[in-house]
Amino acid sequence: MTRAQAFLIEGVNAPFKLTDVELDEPLENEVLVKITACGLCHTDFLIPAGTFPSPYPCAVGHEGSGIVLSVGSAVKSVEAGDSVLLSFAHCGECGYCKEGKVAACKEFYERNFGRVRNASVGARPVGKIVGDGTEIHGTFFGQSSLASHCVAVESSVVKVPSSTNLSLFAPFGCGLQSGAGAVLNLFQPKRDETIVIFGLGAVGFGAFWSAVHLGIKTIVVVDLLQSRLSLASSQGATHTFLGSSPSLVSDIHAATGGMGAQYAVECTGVARVLRSAWEAVRNGGKVCSVGNPGPGVLPPFDINDQVNTSKSWCGLVEGDSNPPEFIPRLMKLHADGEFPVETISKVYPVADFDKAVEEMKKGEVIKPIVSNRTRPTAQLTSLFSHLPRFSSFASMAPSAKIQLNGKQVVVPTGIFINNEWHDATDSSTFEVLNPANGQVITSVAHGKSEDVDKAVAAARKAFKTTWGKNVGPEERASLLLKLADLMERDQQLLAEIESVNGGKGVRIARDLDIGDTIGCLRYYAGWAGKVHGETIETAPKTKLAYTLLEPLGVAGQVIPWNYPIGMWGWKVAPALAAGCSIVMKPSELTPLSALYLCNLIKEAGYPAGAVNLVPGFGHTAGAAIASHMDIDKVAFTGSVMTGRKIMEAAAKSNLKKVTLELGGKSPVLVFPSADLEEAANWAALGCFFNSGQDCTAGSRLLVHEEVHDKFIEILVQKAKACAIGNPLDEATSFGPLISSAQRDKVLSYVDSGVSEGAKVATGGKKWKAENGGFYVEPTVLTGCKPTMQCVREEIFGPVMSVMTFRSEEEALEMANDSIYGLAAGVFTGDAKQAMRVSSELSAGTVWVNQYNVLSNAVPFGGVRQSGIGRELGLAGIKEYLSTKSVHHNIGEDLSWPL
Repeated sequence: MTRAQAFLIEGVNAPFKLTDVELDEPLENEVLVKITACGLCHTDFLIPAGTFPSPYPCAVGHEGSGIVLSVGSAVKSVEAGDSVLLSFAHCGECGYCKEGKVAACKEFYERNFGRVRNASVGARPVGKIVGDGTEIHGTFFGQSSLASHCVAVESSVVKVPSSTNLSLFAPFGCGLQSGAGAVLNLFQPKRDETIVIFGLGAVGFGAFWSAVHLGIKTIVVVDLLQSRLSLASSQGATHTFLGSSPSLVSDIHAATGGMGAQYAVECTGVARVLRSAWEAVRNGGKVCSVGNPGPGVLPPFDINDQVNTSKSWCGLVEGDSNPPEFIPRLMKLHADGEFPVETISKVYPVADFDKAVEEMKKGEVIKPIVSNRTRPTAQLTSLFSHLPRFSSFASMAPSAKIQLNGKQVVVPTGIFINNEWHDATDSSTFEVLNPANGQVITSVAHGKSEDVDKAVAAARKAFKTTWGKNVGPEERASLLLKLADLMERDQQLLAEIESVNGGKGVRIARDLDIGDTIGCLRYYAGWAGKVHGETIETAPKTKLAYTLLEPLGVAGQVIPWNYPIGMWGWKVAPALAAGCSIVMKPSELTPLSALYLCNLIKEAGYPAGAVNLVPGFGHTAGAAIASHMDIDKVAFTGSVMTGRKIMEAAAKSNLKKVTLELGGKSPVLVFPSADLEEAANWAALGCFFNSGQDCTAGSRLLVHEEVHDKFIEILVQKAKACAIGNPLDEATSFGPLISSAQRDKVLSYVDSGVSEGAKVATGGKKWKAENGGFYVEPTVLTGCKPTMQCVREEIFGPVMSVMTFRSEEEALEMANDSIYGLAAGVFTGDAKQAMRVSSELSAGTVWVNQYNVLSNAVPFGGVRQSGIGRELGLAGIKEYLSTKSVHHNIGEDLSWPL
């Protein structure tokens, strides 16, 4: 027997009661799990409500996570010490289970609600034993995990990496996978289709995030709470409607082209909403009911209605998922920033269980998670006696040891505020992966709005006292030079961090990314004392007017994952040279180099609060920066969609200044007079450098029809010559893409191009790396047309779409036929043609007979939807300065009244 505590329900309408229990030892295919956390789900509350009849007393909880303590003799998938998430039970022997359709198991109800335990000798009614000897139902969903320990059947156990944040991922075992499965497993909609989701609980958000992941063009969400609709809107919903609206169905039809949605996911189980879902889909549409309405609720249609409209309706159990396969898929989406469960969840200590229930019922929190890792109150100490005390860790800087080229290196993993390291306010973290092998490197603090508030307060205080206008230009320059020297000292180490976290070839990272960043710091050190106002003559002898260029104040900076150090330098250097203080959010995919650089900021001697860094996700830390009322300017590099949201947030908050460097679909024009060998070299660099993950990537190649065939022959050889390999190998110049999602997205564009008539001249497939990294071969698509998706949309991968032209005028028309305008390239042996074409191209940067070569002294930025403002050069520092006009009256007296 194992002594434990569990929350029991002793009958209909009975409260949850924390009770001392003893657990039976695991049967041959069961495991004993020490519970770390358990998500609260509405299904748990159906037991005391009597909606799901269950033997009483019942120990509930079915979204558990924890550590395996022991296993039965027949268990093969896990062993003692493994980290696990818990999901539903199934028999493993019926026809459905053998087909992999485990959610359709013939014994699903009995094994999850009917008080039976799974064993190789067959199911039998054995449960936990309370102190007085009363047998209780202790196998709810095969686990009953709202407890300190549970005995779970092996079929409900999903092994996860030891670095997994078990509190954060505990809810993946039920509601989230149910909603996600409705979209990813059942409907599998195409990008150009429409979907409506009723009910934004955990199930609804699981469905919604999955639709966003698939890139569905029209995503409608419906809920009774405006706060949930606003959250969904910030995360990609195209239309949001209150469920109480009398015109709801007609509004959904209007939002979906006047016909209704092709798919509806109903997540509430409310009869009225079931009817709305049925009416919201078009003829031939499909409705999936994930919410359980309970017994006695009739379908929202009659059979004639279904026949006449060709609509279809189905129920769905647990997302039709196979948890050991599906849950890791969702965890991967989370790692890629596409399944942000932290935005709907809140972690509570067991002592606050009643508070968690109350806030859930009030709709104040969507997914409460009860965690055994939160420090207990005195009366519950016995339940958590096995857990460490965290108070002794309070002063320790959050950090982790990572492997770099066979050596262990300590990297910070916390939030950097006031030159000190902190955990996130709610102690949440997220995983950081190595894109070369898909393995977890470490976990990093997940900062949210509360942490951004603290960082902004620190930055504002520094700006008013120890930084800003309180520090002269000579000192600002000296500090930048010192920081550059420290980066140069640690250049190899930084390159290895960049390589492991971002997938860059270590040589490229060291010599180019970091080398250029060191140069950027030194360049702006030179500008610190050279940007100044001017004296302006107004009225001689009696008036003096002059201007001052003053630092704007607190700058919010959000940097991307493709150049973590490079973009760090582009933003930090001019801001610090100008005297601004900084609150930065690095990409959640590549935060490690920016985190390491914070230690160098402190070592260089910057005052506390001058530079602060809050790792986190765009919809949490990034959104908080964009909308913060005490940030004076925000600089962002990333997608057009996010750039729009930042502009909107900046406008709706305090009208802060905005600099945006956004996407591109840059054309490269090759004329007959060009040196084709040289042009092919530069074109390959333009599209394949950084594995194509470059906003300036020359992914639209326009070649004159006279030289097309010869040029493609040369270009294909250049593509095949790319040095693909392990990023830590000095010879590697072409590494993996940043994530599995990015790899799959890139390959989908190749598939799209081929389906529309393009031909693959080379590449087009995953690179067969034995380590399972996120590689895509350098790809050249020929025979492309201007209307193709691969031509019009930014791919952000090593895919070049080739088109032909017959005249200079046609080339310019094709080149400028884009919503973007970041960069362009021209290859010609005719200097006059180069001047003409450069003048006519709609782009912020034009390269002639070269590509992707930048200088810290030359401004960079885009036109059209590629951005606002400029970085680098004198223009870069002016983005962080404000002009103040001062008028002095020296000798004129004013007679009053006028």
